[in-house]
Amino acid sequence: MATEKVENLIAPIEETAINLPATTLLEKSINRIDSNSPKTLKPVLKLAHDYLTVPLEAIERKAHSYPVLNSVHRVTKIPPITFFGVLSLAVILVFRRIYRSNAHLLSNIIGVLYPAYASIRAIEAPNPDDDERWLTYWSVFGLFALADHSSATIRKYFPVYFTFKIAGLYWLAHRNGSLDVYRRVVRPIL
Repeated sequence: MATEKVENLIAPIEETAINLPATTLLEKSINRIDSNSPKTLKPVLKLAHDYLTVPLEAIERKAHSYPVLNSVHRVTKIPPITFFGVLSLAVILVFRRIYRSNAHLLSNIIGVLYPAYASIRAIEAPNPDDDERWLTYWSVFGLFALADHSSATIRKYFPVYFTFKIAGLYWLAHRNGSLDVYRRVVRPIL
Protein backbone atom coordinates (compact mmCIF):
# COMPACT_ATOMS: atom_id res chain seq x y z
CA MET A 1 0.00 0.00 0.00
CA ALA A 2 2.78 2.46 0.91
CA THR A 3 4.74 1.57 -2.24
CA GLU A 4 1.65 2.25 -4.36
CA LYS A 5 1.39 5.73 -2.84
CA VAL A 6 5.04 6.43 -3.58
CA GLU A 7 4.71 5.11 -7.15
CA ASN A 8 1.61 7.25 -7.69
CA LEU A 9 3.46 10.27 -6.36
CA ILE A 10 6.43 9.95 -8.71
CA ALA A 11 4.56 8.67 -11.77
CA PRO A 12 4.78 11.07 -14.72
CA ILE A 13 1.72 13.14 -15.57
CA GLU A 14 -0.19 11.89 -18.61
CA GLU A 15 0.48 13.89 -21.78
CA THR A 16 -3.16 14.98 -22.10
CA ALA A 17 -3.32 16.21 -18.49
CA ILE A 18 -0.33 18.57 -18.71
CA ASN A 19 -1.20 22.12 -17.73
CA LEU A 20 1.22 24.70 -19.13
CA PRO A 21 0.47 27.88 -17.15
CA ALA A 22 3.42 29.98 -18.30
CA THR A 23 2.81 29.17 -21.98
CA THR A 24 -0.91 29.83 -21.62
CA LEU A 25 -0.29 33.16 -19.90
CA LEU A 26 2.21 34.23 -22.57
CA GLU A 27 -0.14 33.24 -25.39
CA LYS A 28 -3.04 35.12 -23.78
CA SER A 29 -0.85 38.20 -23.35
CA ILE A 30 0.34 38.13 -26.96
CA ASN A 31 -3.23 37.59 -28.21
CA ARG A 32 -4.52 40.49 -26.08
CA ILE A 33 -1.81 42.80 -27.44
CA ASP A 34 -2.48 41.47 -30.95
CA SER A 35 -6.20 42.25 -30.78
CA ASN A 36 -5.53 45.88 -29.76
CA SER A 37 -2.53 46.60 -31.98
CA PRO A 38 -2.25 48.09 -35.46
CA LYS A 39 -1.58 45.84 -38.45
CA THR A 40 2.04 46.99 -38.62
CA LEU A 41 2.76 45.25 -35.31
CA LYS A 42 1.30 41.89 -36.41
CA PRO A 43 4.62 40.52 -37.85
CA VAL A 44 6.45 41.48 -34.66
CA LEU A 45 3.86 39.72 -32.51
CA LYS A 46 4.07 36.64 -34.75
CA LEU A 47 7.85 36.58 -34.21
CA ALA A 48 7.34 37.06 -30.46
CA HIS A 49 4.91 34.14 -30.47
CA ASP A 50 7.26 31.89 -32.44
CA TYR A 51 10.45 32.77 -30.56
CA LEU A 52 8.99 32.92 -27.05
CA THR A 53 5.96 30.64 -26.83
CA VAL A 54 7.37 27.60 -28.62
CA PRO A 55 10.59 27.37 -26.54
CA LEU A 56 8.67 28.10 -23.33
CA GLU A 57 6.25 25.29 -24.12
CA ALA A 58 9.19 22.91 -24.72
CA ILE A 59 10.73 23.93 -21.38
CA GLU A 60 7.43 23.42 -19.56
CA ARG A 61 6.92 20.00 -21.13
CA LYS A 62 10.49 19.06 -20.14
CA ALA A 63 9.80 20.19 -16.57
CA HIS A 64 6.73 17.92 -16.52
CA SER A 65 8.91 14.95 -17.52
CA TYR A 66 10.83 14.96 -14.21
CA PRO A 67 9.19 12.73 -11.58
CA VAL A 68 10.47 14.85 -8.67
CA LEU A 69 8.88 18.02 -10.07
CA ASN A 70 5.65 16.10 -10.69
CA SER A 71 5.56 14.83 -7.10
CA VAL A 72 6.09 18.39 -5.82
CA HIS A 73 3.26 19.49 -8.13
CA ARG A 74 0.90 16.81 -6.79
CA VAL A 75 1.63 17.66 -3.17
CA THR A 76 1.80 21.47 -3.34
CA LYS A 77 -0.18 22.23 -6.52
CA ILE A 78 2.76 24.40 -7.65
CA PRO A 79 3.36 23.92 -11.40
CA PRO A 80 6.70 22.20 -12.16
CA ILE A 81 7.99 25.15 -14.20
CA THR A 82 7.29 27.54 -11.30
CA PHE A 83 8.99 25.29 -8.76
CA PHE A 84 11.96 24.81 -11.09
CA GLY A 85 12.19 28.57 -11.67
CA VAL A 86 12.09 29.37 -7.96
CA LEU A 87 14.63 26.63 -7.20
CA SER A 88 16.93 27.90 -9.97
CA LEU A 89 16.64 31.46 -8.69
CA ALA A 90 17.48 30.30 -5.16
CA VAL A 91 20.57 28.44 -6.40
CA ILE A 92 21.69 31.48 -8.38
CA LEU A 93 21.22 33.75 -5.35
CA VAL A 94 23.18 31.37 -3.11
CA PHE A 95 26.04 31.21 -5.64
CA ARG A 96 25.93 35.01 -5.97
CA ARG A 97 26.15 35.44 -2.23
CA ILE A 98 29.04 32.99 -2.00
CA TYR A 99 30.74 34.74 -4.94
CA ARG A 100 30.45 38.13 -3.27
CA SER A 101 31.76 36.90 0.06
CA ASN A 102 34.27 34.30 -1.11
CA ALA A 103 34.82 34.06 -4.85
CA HIS A 104 37.94 31.97 -4.32
CA LEU A 105 35.91 29.27 -2.54
CA LEU A 106 33.16 29.29 -5.19
CA SER A 107 35.66 28.98 -8.04
CA ASN A 108 37.29 26.00 -6.34
CA ILE A 109 33.90 24.35 -5.65
CA ILE A 110 32.96 24.72 -9.32
CA GLY A 111 36.38 23.55 -10.39
CA VAL A 112 36.39 20.43 -8.19
CA LEU A 113 32.90 18.95 -7.65
CA TYR A 114 31.78 17.90 -11.12
CA PRO A 115 35.31 17.18 -12.44
CA ALA A 116 35.98 14.89 -9.45
CA TYR A 117 32.73 13.02 -10.13
CA ALA A 118 33.50 12.78 -13.86
CA SER A 119 37.06 11.62 -13.13
CA ILE A 120 35.78 8.79 -10.95
CA ARG A 121 33.33 7.78 -13.70
CA ALA A 122 36.16 7.93 -16.25
CA ILE A 123 38.34 5.64 -14.13
CA GLU A 124 35.50 3.13 -13.85
CA ALA A 125 34.68 3.25 -17.57
CA PRO A 126 36.46 0.87 -19.97
CA ASN A 127 37.22 3.65 -22.50
CA PRO A 128 40.70 5.17 -21.83
CA ASP A 129 40.05 8.33 -23.92
CA ASP A 130 38.19 10.11 -21.14
CA ASP A 131 41.00 9.26 -18.71
CA GLU A 132 43.35 11.47 -20.73
CA ARG A 133 40.77 14.27 -20.76
CA TRP A 134 40.37 14.35 -17.00
CA LEU A 135 44.06 13.85 -16.27
CA THR A 136 44.85 16.89 -18.40
CA TYR A 137 42.03 18.80 -16.69
CA TRP A 138 43.60 18.21 -13.28
CA SER A 139 47.01 19.24 -14.62
CA VAL A 140 45.64 22.54 -15.90
CA PHE A 141 43.56 23.00 -12.74
CA GLY A 142 46.83 22.69 -10.80
CA LEU A 143 48.19 25.65 -12.77
CA PHE A 144 45.15 27.68 -11.70
CA ALA A 145 45.79 26.58 -8.10
CA LEU A 146 49.35 27.90 -8.34
CA ALA A 147 48.08 31.20 -9.73
CA ASP A 148 45.62 31.46 -6.84
CA HIS A 149 48.49 31.86 -4.37
CA SER A 150 49.04 35.32 -5.79
CA SER A 151 45.34 36.01 -6.39
CA ALA A 152 45.39 39.14 -4.19
CA THR A 153 47.99 40.67 -6.48
CA ILE A 154 46.15 39.48 -9.58
CA ARG A 155 42.82 40.89 -8.32
CA LYS A 156 44.47 44.23 -7.60
CA TYR A 157 45.13 44.68 -11.32
CA PHE A 158 42.37 42.41 -12.66
CA PRO A 159 39.32 42.62 -10.33
CA VAL A 160 37.22 40.06 -12.23
CA TYR A 161 39.87 37.34 -12.02
CA PHE A 162 37.59 34.82 -10.32
CA THR A 163 34.79 35.41 -12.83
CA PHE A 164 37.19 34.57 -15.65
CA LYS A 165 38.57 31.66 -13.64
CA ILE A 166 35.06 30.18 -13.24
CA ALA A 167 34.36 30.65 -16.96
CA GLY A 168 37.74 29.12 -17.79
CA LEU A 169 37.17 26.12 -15.53
CA TYR A 170 33.78 25.57 -17.16
CA TRP A 171 35.44 25.66 -20.58
CA LEU A 172 38.19 23.30 -19.44
CA ALA A 173 35.76 20.75 -18.02
CA HIS A 174 32.85 20.87 -20.45
CA ARG A 175 34.33 21.90 -23.77
CA ASN A 176 37.48 19.74 -23.77
CA GLY A 177 39.49 22.89 -23.24
CA SER A 178 41.90 21.07 -20.97
CA LEU A 179 43.14 18.98 -23.89
CA ASP A 180 43.63 22.13 -26.00
CA VAL A 181 45.54 23.92 -23.25
CA TYR A 182 47.66 20.85 -22.59
CA ARG A 183 48.51 20.30 -26.26
CA ARG A 184 49.13 23.98 -27.12
CA VAL A 185 50.67 25.35 -23.92
CA VAL A 186 51.82 22.73 -21.40
CA ARG A 187 53.30 20.11 -23.74
CA PRO A 188 55.52 22.57 -25.69
CA ILE A 189 56.90 23.96 -22.43
CA LEU A 190 57.74 20.50 -21.11
